[in-house]
Amino acid sequence: MGRGSIGEDWYVRYSQLFTDEALEAHLRFADPTGKTRYPDFVHRGGRIEGNTLVEVKSTREGLRSGHDVPQIREMLKLAQKRGNVYLGGEPVTISSARLVFTHVDGARAPSSIKALEDFFENFKDVLTVEVFLETGPAKFTDIAALKAALGV
Repeated sequence: MGRGSIGEDWYVRYSQLFTDEALEAHLRFADPTGKTRYPDFVHRGGRIEGNTLVEVKSTREGLRSGHDVPQIREMLKLAQKRGNVYLGGEPVTISSARLVFTHVDGARAPSSIKALEDFFENFKDVLTVEVFLETGPAKFTDIAALKAALGV
């Protein structure tokens, strides 16, 4: 299935089976000058779905590692700038980003809430957060609704 965690591979299968969405592993980015660069999260299993970058976090501990927040911020900046990714050598313009938490506790963790508040403040126009709640998956486009659903 490509690079990434078991949680990311699970989410790819979930998307194919239940939402008819095809997630592709993206191969490389190009910055606004056209120079190719390889951001951190490409090497950690980032995905693309249509014009949306998708990052899956399967942690119960929240966004705690030293690379999580910078990696997601880079993804959001690319979406905000309408940057390109290349699939099979063809450019795809990115216009949105989705951060997926496969464990509700990962989204609910204080480290995640702090980062999500910042992400929604600075990238609300391009960000969707999907959380697998006890009742099933739900998508959020604002921090108030997300916090209410998480009970924080």
